[in-house]
Amino acid sequence: MKTSAAILISLGAALLTSHPGLSATNGPLIEFTYTDGPSTQDSSPDVQPCGYYLLIRGTITHSGGYRPGASVHLLGDTLAAAVSLYRASVFDPRDARQASWTLRIGALDRKAYHVTVAVGGTVLVRREVRLIGHESCST
Repeated sequence: MKTSAAILISLGAALLTSHPGLSATNGPLIEFTYTDGPSTQDSSPDVQPCGYYLLIRGTITHSGGYRPGASVHLLGDTLAAAVSLYRASVFDPRDARQASWTLRIGALDRKAYHVTVAVGGTVLVRREVRLIGHESCST
């Protein structure tokens, strides 16, 4: 059983490396970072087209027991981004803090997308964004 699994994995890896255009995923690539800060003010997400990727910035409140995370789903020209919390350790309601987050979404085609951004389960942004490939954003 272990031998056949190893052969299948090797075959799959060989197929992916022999076709450089193929990817293990069909979805967009994401980069998500956040920082906690005492001076962070609550704000709605800001969506910016940056040539070949989307840049979305916002804030979310969390406690030490939870960490912000992001997910992105692309279906046709509809892109749904969600920033929410996942449990990381013991919850302490006394240490709530505001986090600033940045989400970069790449590996997108140069076209118009219907973008929806939800934070903490609430949709805060719905808009059309067009990627045209030559503009850039400050980081």
